[in-house]
Amino acid sequence: MKVFVSINVLKPPMTGIGRYTLHLLEQLIDHPAVEDLKAYGDEGFMDRDALRNKLAQLGAEAAPSATTIRYGKLRRWLGYRPWLRRLYRARLNQTFRPYAAQLHGYVYWEPGYFLLPFDGPSVATLYDLSHLRHPELHPSARIDEMRRLIPHTIRTASRLITISQFIRDDLIDTLELKKPVDLVSPGIAADFFDVTDRQRSECREQLQLPTHFILSVATLEPRKNLSRLLRAFERLPTALRQRYPLVLAGAPGWHNSELAELMGKLQSAGELRFLGYVDQRHIPALYANATLLAYPSLYEGYGMPIAEAMAAGCPVLTSTVSSMPEVAGGAALLVDPLDESSISAGLQQLLEDEGLRNRLVIAGKARTQDMTWTSRAEDLVTSLRLASS
Repeated sequence: MKVFVSINVLKPPMTGIGRYTLHLLEQLIDHPAVEDLKAYGDEGFMDRDALRNKLAQLGAEAAPSATTIRYGKLRRWLGYRPWLRRLYRARLNQTFRPYAAQLHGYVYWEPGYFLLPFDGPSVATLYDLSHLRHPELHPSARIDEMRRLIPHTIRTASRLITISQFIRDDLIDTLELKKPVDLVSPGIAADFFDVTDRQRSECREQLQLPTHFILSVATLEPRKNLSRLLRAFERLPTALRQRYPLVLAGAPGWHNSELAELMGKLQSAGELRFLGYVDQRHIPALYANATLLAYPSLYEGYGMPIAEAMAAGCPVLTSTVSSMPEVAGGAALLVDPLDESSISAGLQQLLEDEGLRNRLVIAGKARTQDMTWTSRAEDLVTSLRLASS
Protein backbone atom coordinates (compact mmCIF):
# COMPACT_ATOMS: atom_id res chain seq x y z
CA MET A 1 0.00 0.00 0.00
CA LYS A 2 1.35 3.44 -0.99
CA VAL A 3 0.28 6.34 1.22
CA PHE A 4 0.27 10.09 0.70
CA VAL A 5 -0.37 12.49 3.60
CA SER A 6 -0.88 16.22 3.95
CA ILE A 7 1.27 17.60 6.80
CA ASN A 8 0.09 21.20 7.15
CA VAL A 9 -0.96 20.50 10.75
CA LEU A 10 2.68 19.80 11.71
CA LYS A 11 3.49 23.39 12.62
CA PRO A 12 5.07 24.28 15.96
CA PRO A 13 4.02 25.00 18.59
CA MET A 14 1.77 21.98 18.07
CA THR A 15 -1.49 21.34 19.89
CA GLY A 16 -3.66 18.21 19.81
CA ILE A 17 -4.18 17.70 16.06
CA GLY A 18 -0.51 18.23 15.32
CA ARG A 19 0.63 15.77 17.96
CA TYR A 20 -2.01 13.24 16.85
CA THR A 21 -0.66 13.42 13.30
CA LEU A 22 2.98 13.35 14.39
CA HIS A 23 2.63 10.22 16.52
CA LEU A 24 0.61 8.32 13.93
CA LEU A 25 3.12 9.17 11.20
CA GLU A 26 5.96 8.00 13.42
CA GLN A 27 4.24 4.60 13.46
CA LEU A 28 3.17 4.69 9.80
CA ILE A 29 6.47 5.65 8.21
CA ASP A 30 8.09 2.23 8.71
CA HIS A 31 4.94 0.13 8.98
CA PRO A 32 5.32 -3.17 7.05
CA ALA A 33 2.02 -2.59 5.24
CA VAL A 34 3.20 0.77 3.84
CA GLU A 35 5.27 0.29 0.68
CA ASP A 36 5.92 4.00 0.26
CA LEU A 37 4.98 7.23 2.06
CA LYS A 38 5.00 10.73 0.59
CA ALA A 39 3.94 14.02 2.13
CA TYR A 40 3.03 17.55 1.12
CA GLY A 41 2.86 20.80 3.08
CA ASP A 42 3.97 24.40 3.12
CA GLU A 43 7.58 23.25 2.66
CA GLY A 44 6.66 21.44 -0.56
CA PHE A 45 6.68 17.77 -1.57
CA MET A 46 8.57 15.25 0.59
CA ASP A 47 9.65 11.69 -0.01
CA ARG A 48 9.84 9.14 2.78
CA ASP A 49 13.36 10.04 3.91
CA ALA A 50 12.67 13.77 4.02
CA LEU A 51 9.49 13.14 6.00
CA ARG A 52 11.39 10.89 8.41
CA ASN A 53 13.84 13.71 9.07
CA LYS A 54 11.03 16.20 9.66
CA LEU A 55 9.29 13.88 12.11
CA ALA A 56 12.54 13.35 14.01
CA GLN A 57 13.07 17.10 14.19
CA LEU A 58 9.56 17.73 15.47
CA GLY A 59 9.76 14.85 17.93
CA ALA A 60 12.94 16.29 19.42
CA GLU A 61 11.59 19.86 19.58
CA ALA A 62 12.83 21.63 22.67
CA ALA A 63 11.15 24.56 24.37
CA PRO A 64 9.77 26.94 21.73
CA SER A 65 12.23 29.52 20.49
CA ALA A 66 11.43 33.21 20.20
CA THR A 67 11.02 32.65 16.44
CA THR A 68 8.52 29.83 17.03
CA ILE A 69 6.54 31.98 19.46
CA ARG A 70 6.44 34.89 17.01
CA TYR A 71 5.40 32.49 14.22
CA GLY A 72 2.59 31.13 16.41
CA LYS A 73 1.32 34.66 17.08
CA LEU A 74 1.46 35.46 13.35
CA ARG A 75 -0.49 32.28 12.53
CA ARG A 76 -3.20 33.26 15.02
CA TRP A 77 -3.37 36.80 13.61
CA LEU A 78 -3.68 35.49 10.07
CA GLY A 79 -6.17 32.85 11.17
CA TYR A 80 -8.68 35.47 12.33
CA ARG A 81 -9.00 36.93 8.82
CA PRO A 82 -11.28 34.93 6.47
CA TRP A 83 -9.85 36.39 3.26
CA LEU A 84 -6.32 35.38 4.26
CA ARG A 85 -7.46 31.84 5.07
CA ARG A 86 -9.16 31.63 1.66
CA LEU A 87 -6.03 32.96 -0.04
CA TYR A 88 -3.81 30.47 1.79
CA ARG A 89 -6.06 27.53 0.88
CA ALA A 90 -6.23 28.56 -2.79
CA ARG A 91 -2.45 28.91 -2.97
CA LEU A 92 -1.92 25.56 -1.25
CA ASN A 93 -4.21 23.78 -3.73
CA GLN A 94 -2.58 25.51 -6.68
CA THR A 95 0.98 24.61 -5.68
CA PHE A 96 -0.06 21.00 -4.97
CA ARG A 97 -1.61 20.28 -8.37
CA PRO A 98 1.69 19.73 -10.27
CA TYR A 99 2.63 17.02 -7.75
CA ALA A 100 -0.69 15.18 -7.94
CA ALA A 101 0.38 13.34 -11.11
CA GLN A 102 3.15 11.61 -9.13
CA LEU A 103 0.63 10.03 -6.77
CA HIS A 104 -1.15 7.56 -9.02
CA GLY A 105 -1.74 4.37 -7.03
CA TYR A 106 -1.50 6.12 -3.65
CA VAL A 107 -4.18 6.41 -0.96
CA TYR A 108 -4.37 9.87 0.61
CA TRP A 109 -4.75 10.53 4.35
CA GLU A 110 -5.80 14.07 5.28
CA PRO A 111 -5.38 14.61 9.04
CA GLY A 112 -6.44 18.27 8.93
CA TYR A 113 -10.14 18.30 7.86
CA PHE A 114 -9.71 19.79 4.36
CA LEU A 115 -8.80 17.69 1.31
CA LEU A 116 -6.28 18.72 -1.31
CA PRO A 117 -7.35 18.30 -4.98
CA PHE A 118 -6.58 14.58 -5.30
CA ASP A 119 -8.37 12.17 -7.64
CA GLY A 120 -7.50 8.88 -5.94
CA PRO A 121 -8.89 7.14 -2.85
CA SER A 122 -8.78 9.29 0.26
CA VAL A 123 -9.44 9.16 4.00
CA ALA A 124 -10.03 12.38 5.96
CA THR A 125 -10.04 12.86 9.72
CA LEU A 126 -12.87 14.94 11.22
CA TYR A 127 -12.19 15.57 14.89
CA ASP A 128 -15.53 17.00 16.00
CA LEU A 129 -18.55 19.08 15.04
CA SER A 130 -17.77 22.02 17.32
CA HIS A 131 -18.19 24.46 14.43
CA LEU A 132 -21.87 23.40 14.38
CA ARG A 133 -22.42 22.59 18.04
CA HIS A 134 -20.57 25.55 19.55
CA PRO A 135 -19.70 28.16 16.89
CA GLU A 136 -19.29 30.75 19.66
CA LEU A 137 -16.19 28.86 20.82
CA HIS A 138 -14.26 29.53 17.58
CA PRO A 139 -13.02 32.64 15.77
CA SER A 140 -15.43 33.58 12.98
CA ALA A 141 -12.77 33.00 10.31
CA ARG A 142 -12.36 29.39 11.42
CA ILE A 143 -16.13 28.84 11.34
CA ASP A 144 -16.31 30.31 7.84
CA GLU A 145 -13.60 27.95 6.60
CA MET A 146 -15.06 24.84 8.21
CA ARG A 147 -18.56 25.52 6.91
CA ARG A 148 -17.19 26.06 3.40
CA LEU A 149 -14.79 23.15 3.19
CA ILE A 150 -16.00 20.32 5.42
CA PRO A 151 -18.99 19.56 3.11
CA HIS A 152 -16.49 19.11 0.25
CA THR A 153 -14.43 16.74 2.39
CA ILE A 154 -17.51 14.68 3.24
CA ARG A 155 -18.57 14.46 -0.42
CA THR A 156 -15.10 13.64 -1.74
CA ALA A 157 -13.42 11.34 0.79
CA SER A 158 -13.69 7.59 0.25
CA ARG A 159 -13.89 7.06 4.01
CA LEU A 160 -13.86 9.27 7.09
CA ILE A 161 -11.99 8.89 10.36
CA THR A 162 -12.90 10.32 13.73
CA ILE A 163 -11.41 10.02 17.20
CA SER A 164 -14.17 8.94 19.61
CA GLN A 165 -17.36 6.94 19.49
CA PHE A 166 -19.26 10.02 20.67
CA ILE A 167 -18.12 12.03 17.65
CA ARG A 168 -18.61 9.07 15.31
CA ASP A 169 -22.26 8.80 16.36
CA ASP A 170 -22.69 12.58 16.14
CA LEU A 171 -21.23 12.71 12.62
CA ILE A 172 -23.42 9.89 11.36
CA ASP A 173 -26.61 11.18 12.96
CA THR A 174 -26.20 14.92 12.38
CA LEU A 175 -24.80 14.79 8.84
CA GLU A 176 -26.78 11.67 7.86
CA LEU A 177 -23.61 10.09 6.51
CA LYS A 178 -23.84 7.11 4.21
CA LYS A 179 -20.11 6.47 3.82
CA PRO A 180 -17.97 4.56 6.35
CA VAL A 181 -16.66 6.38 9.44
CA ASP A 182 -13.71 4.62 11.10
CA LEU A 183 -12.50 5.13 14.66
CA VAL A 184 -8.82 6.02 15.14
CA SER A 185 -8.51 7.43 18.64
CA PRO A 186 -5.38 9.17 19.94
CA GLY A 187 -2.82 7.03 21.70
CA ILE A 188 -0.48 7.73 24.60
CA ALA A 189 3.30 7.93 24.19
CA ALA A 190 5.37 5.43 26.18
CA ASP A 191 7.00 8.10 28.35
CA PHE A 192 3.69 8.86 30.07
CA PHE A 193 3.47 5.38 31.59
CA ASP A 194 6.73 5.30 33.54
CA VAL A 195 7.80 8.72 34.84
CA THR A 196 10.89 8.39 37.03
CA ASP A 197 11.61 10.27 40.26
CA ARG A 198 14.50 11.98 38.51
CA GLN A 199 12.25 13.22 35.71
CA ARG A 200 9.76 14.53 38.25
CA SER A 201 12.51 16.33 40.14
CA GLU A 202 14.02 17.88 37.00
CA CYS A 203 10.60 19.03 35.80
CA ARG A 204 9.77 20.54 39.20
CA GLU A 205 13.09 22.40 39.27
CA GLN A 206 13.07 23.66 35.69
CA LEU A 207 9.44 24.82 35.77
CA GLN A 208 9.70 26.04 39.39
CA LEU A 209 6.60 24.12 40.40
CA PRO A 210 5.00 24.35 43.84
CA THR A 211 5.00 21.27 46.07
CA HIS A 212 1.28 20.63 45.56
CA PHE A 213 -0.87 22.08 42.78
CA ILE A 214 -3.96 21.77 40.59
CA LEU A 215 -2.90 21.47 36.95
CA SER A 216 -4.72 22.60 33.83
CA VAL A 217 -3.23 21.81 30.40
CA ALA A 218 -5.10 23.59 27.61
CA THR A 219 -4.82 26.26 24.95
CA LEU A 220 -6.13 29.53 26.34
CA GLU A 221 -9.38 29.72 24.35
CA PRO A 222 -13.09 29.75 25.27
CA ARG A 223 -13.73 26.06 24.51
CA LYS A 224 -11.42 25.02 27.34
CA ASN A 225 -13.69 26.77 29.89
CA LEU A 226 -10.78 28.21 31.86
CA SER A 227 -12.65 31.30 33.06
CA ARG A 228 -15.21 29.10 34.85
CA LEU A 229 -12.38 26.96 36.21
CA LEU A 230 -10.69 30.02 37.71
CA ARG A 231 -13.92 31.30 39.21
CA ALA A 232 -14.62 27.82 40.62
CA PHE A 233 -11.11 27.81 42.08
CA GLU A 234 -11.83 31.19 43.73
CA ARG A 235 -14.78 29.55 45.55
CA LEU A 236 -12.48 27.12 47.36
CA PRO A 237 -11.57 27.83 50.99
CA THR A 238 -8.54 30.10 51.29
CA ALA A 239 -6.49 27.37 52.97
CA LEU A 240 -7.03 25.01 50.01
CA ARG A 241 -6.17 27.68 47.41
CA GLN A 242 -2.94 28.49 49.20
CA ARG A 243 -1.96 24.85 49.71
CA TYR A 244 -2.96 23.82 46.16
CA PRO A 245 -2.35 26.76 43.78
CA LEU A 246 -3.51 26.52 40.19
CA VAL A 247 -0.87 25.93 37.50
CA LEU A 248 -1.91 26.66 33.88
CA ALA A 249 0.09 25.21 30.97
CA GLY A 250 -0.87 26.07 27.41
CA ALA A 251 -0.24 28.27 24.42
CA PRO A 252 -2.09 31.59 24.11
CA GLY A 253 -5.34 31.29 22.19
CA TRP A 254 -7.99 33.86 21.40
CA HIS A 255 -10.76 35.90 23.04
CA ASN A 256 -9.17 35.71 26.48
CA SER A 257 -9.51 39.23 27.95
CA GLU A 258 -11.77 38.01 30.79
CA LEU A 259 -9.42 35.11 31.42
CA ALA A 260 -6.42 37.45 31.53
CA GLU A 261 -8.14 39.56 34.18
CA LEU A 262 -8.94 36.52 36.33
CA MET A 263 -5.42 35.19 35.93
CA GLY A 264 -3.91 38.51 36.95
CA LYS A 265 -6.00 38.62 40.12
CA LEU A 266 -5.00 35.10 41.19
CA GLN A 267 -1.35 35.65 40.26
CA SER A 268 -1.26 38.75 42.46
CA ALA A 269 -2.55 36.63 45.34
CA GLY A 270 0.14 34.02 44.72
CA GLU A 271 -2.52 31.40 43.92
CA LEU A 272 -1.86 30.90 40.21
CA ARG A 273 1.22 30.25 38.09
CA PHE A 274 1.07 30.47 34.28
CA LEU A 275 3.69 28.38 32.50
CA GLY A 276 2.69 29.19 28.91
CA TYR A 277 3.58 26.62 26.27
CA VAL A 278 5.52 23.78 27.93
CA ASP A 279 8.12 21.71 26.11
CA GLN A 280 6.49 18.36 25.35
CA ARG A 281 9.32 16.43 27.01
CA HIS A 282 8.25 17.91 30.37
CA ILE A 283 4.53 17.09 30.03
CA PRO A 284 4.57 13.51 31.45
CA ALA A 285 6.47 14.64 34.55
CA LEU A 286 4.26 17.73 34.86
CA TYR A 287 1.21 15.45 35.13
CA ALA A 288 3.05 13.12 37.53
CA ASN A 289 3.90 16.06 39.82
CA ALA A 290 0.36 17.45 39.93
CA THR A 291 -2.07 16.75 42.75
CA LEU A 292 -4.83 16.55 40.13
CA LEU A 293 -5.66 17.61 36.59
CA ALA A 294 -8.65 19.93 36.15
CA TYR A 295 -10.05 19.64 32.61
CA PRO A 296 -13.66 20.91 32.64
CA SER A 297 -13.78 21.63 28.90
CA LEU A 298 -17.05 22.59 27.22
CA TYR A 299 -16.60 20.31 24.21
CA GLU A 300 -13.97 17.83 23.04
CA GLY A 301 -13.64 15.42 20.17
CA TYR A 302 -11.50 13.32 22.50
CA GLY A 303 -9.51 15.07 25.24
CA MET A 304 -5.91 13.84 25.09
CA PRO A 305 -4.86 15.42 28.44
CA ILE A 306 -7.41 13.22 30.24
CA ALA A 307 -5.83 9.99 29.01
CA GLU A 308 -2.25 11.24 29.30
CA ALA A 309 -2.73 12.40 32.87
CA MET A 310 -4.28 9.07 33.89
CA ALA A 311 -1.38 7.19 32.31
CA ALA A 312 1.07 9.35 34.29
CA GLY A 313 -0.71 8.59 37.57
CA CYS A 314 -2.52 11.91 37.98
CA PRO A 315 -6.14 11.97 39.26
CA VAL A 316 -8.46 13.71 36.78
CA LEU A 317 -11.48 15.98 37.10
CA THR A 318 -13.27 16.47 33.78
CA SER A 319 -16.67 17.19 32.22
CA THR A 320 -19.87 15.21 31.91
CA VAL A 321 -20.31 16.27 28.27
CA SER A 322 -19.25 15.20 24.74
CA SER A 323 -16.44 12.63 24.54
CA MET A 324 -14.90 13.22 27.96
CA PRO A 325 -16.84 10.58 29.95
CA GLU A 326 -15.98 8.08 27.20
CA VAL A 327 -12.25 8.81 27.47
CA ALA A 328 -12.35 8.80 31.27
CA GLY A 329 -14.09 5.41 31.25
CA GLY A 330 -15.16 5.64 34.91
CA ALA A 331 -11.63 6.52 36.07
CA ALA A 332 -12.15 10.28 36.61
CA LEU A 333 -14.42 12.56 38.64
CA LEU A 334 -17.02 14.16 36.35
CA VAL A 335 -18.53 17.64 36.85
CA ASP A 336 -20.97 19.91 35.02
CA PRO A 337 -18.72 22.31 33.07
CA LEU A 338 -21.42 25.00 32.97
CA ASP A 339 -21.86 25.03 36.75
CA GLU A 340 -19.06 26.73 38.68
CA SER A 341 -20.37 25.30 41.95
CA SER A 342 -20.14 21.77 40.50
CA ILE A 343 -16.54 22.36 39.37
CA SER A 344 -15.62 23.87 42.73
CA ALA A 345 -17.24 21.04 44.70
CA GLY A 346 -15.40 18.48 42.58
CA LEU A 347 -12.09 20.22 43.15
CA GLN A 348 -12.68 20.37 46.89
CA GLN A 349 -13.73 16.72 47.04
CA LEU A 350 -10.57 15.56 45.28
CA LEU A 351 -8.27 17.84 47.27
CA GLU A 352 -9.69 16.74 50.62
CA ASP A 353 -10.09 13.02 49.88
CA GLU A 354 -6.68 11.40 49.41
CA GLY A 355 -8.30 7.96 49.27
CA LEU A 356 -10.41 9.02 46.29
CA ARG A 357 -7.33 10.40 44.53
CA ASN A 358 -5.49 7.13 45.08
CA ARG A 359 -8.40 5.10 43.73
CA LEU A 360 -8.55 7.27 40.61
CA VAL A 361 -4.81 6.85 40.07
CA ILE A 362 -5.18 3.05 40.10
CA ALA A 363 -8.27 3.14 37.88
CA GLY A 364 -6.64 5.57 35.46
CA LYS A 365 -3.55 3.40 35.06
CA ALA A 366 -5.72 0.37 34.32
CA ARG A 367 -7.91 2.36 31.91
CA THR A 368 -5.00 3.59 29.78
CA GLN A 369 -2.65 0.60 29.65
CA ASP A 370 -3.70 -0.44 26.13
CA MET A 371 -3.97 3.08 24.64
CA THR A 372 -0.71 2.97 22.67
CA TRP A 373 0.11 4.76 19.42
CA THR A 374 1.13 1.39 17.96
CA SER A 375 -2.39 0.01 18.37
CA ARG A 376 -3.97 3.25 17.07
CA ALA A 377 -1.75 3.12 13.96
CA GLU A 378 -3.14 -0.33 13.17
CA ASP A 379 -6.63 1.21 13.10
CA LEU A 380 -5.38 3.87 10.68
CA VAL A 381 -3.72 1.27 8.42
CA THR A 382 -6.96 -0.71 8.31
CA SER A 383 -8.92 2.39 7.25
CA LEU A 384 -6.40 3.27 4.54
CA ARG A 385 -6.35 -0.29 3.26
CA LEU A 386 -10.15 -0.39 3.01
CA ALA A 387 -10.19 2.94 1.15
CA SER A 388 -7.62 1.74 -1.37
CA SER A 389 -9.23 -1.66 -2.03
